[in-house]
Amino acid sequence: MSEIRVNNIVAADGSSAPSFPAGFSLATGMGITNSPNLTGSAVTFSGLSQITNSTDSTSSTTGALVVTGGVGIAKDVYIGAGLSVAGTLTYQDVTEVDAVGLITAQSGVNVSGGQVTIGTGITMGIAGVATFSGTGDIHLLDNVQLNVGDGSDLQVYHNGSNSIIDSNSGQLRIQGGLVRIMDSAGSKVALEANVDDNVELYFNNTKRFETTDDGTVTSGIATATGGISLNADSKKLTIGVGSDLSLYHDGSHSIISNAGGTGNLLLYGNNTNSIVLQAQAGDNGVVVNSNDSVQIYWDGSERIRTTGAGTSCVGISTVQDFSSYGMLRERVEIVANKLSANTNVNVENGNIYYYTTNETTTATPNIRYSSSQTLNNSMLIGETVAVTIISKPNGAGYYAQMTVDGSAQTEEWNGGAAPSSANAGGYDVNCYQITKTADATFLVLVNTANYA
Repeated sequence: MSEIRVNNIVAADGSSAPSFPAGFSLATGMGITNSPNLTGSAVTFSGLSQITNSTDSTSSTTGALVVTGGVGIAKDVYIGAGLSVAGTLTYQDVTEVDAVGLITAQSGVNVSGGQVTIGTGITMGIAGVATFSGTGDIHLLDNVQLNVGDGSDLQVYHNGSNSIIDSNSGQLRIQGGLVRIMDSAGSKVALEANVDDNVELYFNNTKRFETTDDGTVTSGIATATGGISLNADSKKLTIGVGSDLSLYHDGSHSIISNAGGTGNLLLYGNNTNSIVLQAQAGDNGVVVNSNDSVQIYWDGSERIRTTGAGTSCVGISTVQDFSSYGMLRERVEIVANKLSANTNVNVENGNIYYYTTNETTTATPNIRYSSSQTLNNSMLIGETVAVTIISKPNGAGYYAQMTVDGSAQTEEWNGGAAPSSANAGGYDVNCYQITKTADATFLVLVNTANYA
């Protein structure tokens, strides 16, 4: 083998770098310095080849080594500084790319097949839009939250049992021209909100409640467990197709009105308990008893009661005009004793007193309304009351005087004189016509007759 041994090789001009032809080779351990041109179709380096120029590359025509064609590298490549690729970097049949440190992709990362697995998370620190296209899903496992906002103000997640949208700052708004909340199948509406129009609520896809320009409309039965409040005067709760029944307060009075309505205004009970009308709590005015009487009160005291035979009045009944059709009956108080044993005559029990026991002495009857109320307080000026006492004189008893509410009266006797002796037997009837002429002042006309 022939050898040429020289220290330096230069071009023919003596100053520029020489060009090496195709097929040129260097033995192991040999080197080429400065900037030679390696031309031709192939240059082979055997062993370790070093290019010691420290010039950085900023383009495809600068740096310590410029290759104008493609480069095929059969073994691993180590790059101590940065790697810039102007075109497409293609990994063909590569099962793993192991990058230690930061990877910056200025024009994006395109994965056309397979999947991208990231161990600890993804941080997007750039302004812009992240677009997910295709037919795949974004899948967050249970209790993994989609956080939105600087302070993770909006959170969307599933906790294993429920799906949750949580806004912990400000309002949670759902905005749209038509907003619907539906079932999971998207076939039944639960709530529908129309912009500049109504809001509707549904039960099993049937509308039950909606707002209108002047209030609300409920389809079906409305149940209010907390009551219904109309906080404005003269605003009516109306019932009926033609608003026949109205309940309202006009600013001065509370009114239940059937004015202009169809039919009667009826009030029903439950056939067991009474219907009670009270002027105030505990103060009865009218009581309608089921299958029984009707009672009418004055200041809590019963004054009129219906009975099976008619009516019963307690106290004084003042009638401007009176006409009786049928039998007119008057109550008689029958006393199994004699007047002299108890001289009080209480007209609340009746205007006629009949004493069934024979008299033994004279007596002075005291006429009053009751033990707790005077006759004077029970009568108006200009009113009169007739009181009759039937007794058995038995030759011993007669009544020459009388009192009203315990006060002696000047009696005017029929015939001009009071009785002075007792009749032998039969019945004495004393009729007292008592007229109130002033306060505690009475005109008393008396007639005595004996029936033997």
